[in-house]
Amino acid sequence: MKTTFRKFIKFGKVKAMIAGGLGKKGPYIYTGAKHKSGFSGGVSVGTHGRNAYASYNKNKGQVGLKYNVESQKFSPRIKKPLRLLKK
Repeated sequence: MKTTFRKFIKFGKVKAMIAGGLGKKGPYIYTGAKHKSGFSGGVSVGTHGRNAYASYNKNKGQVGLKYNVESQKFSPRIKKPLRLLKK
C-alpha cells in the first residue's frame, strides 16, 4: 500500500486524520478520529468496498469491529483480551 497523502488535525483530546493512496487492488481513501481515552472510529472507501471501523486500543486490551457496507457483515477483532475486572 502506497499512501499518497495524509493530513492530521487535532481538536483538544481528539485527533482526526484523512489519508488516501493506492492499495493492492486500487485507490482508496480513509478518514477517522481517535480520542485520548483509546476509542477510535473511521470509514474507508476503495475498490474493496466501503467499510466502517470502531475500536478500543489501550494497554489493557485491544478490540475492534469492522462493518462492510456491501456485504453487510461484521468482523470482530480481539488482539488482547480486555482485563476490566482485574485491578
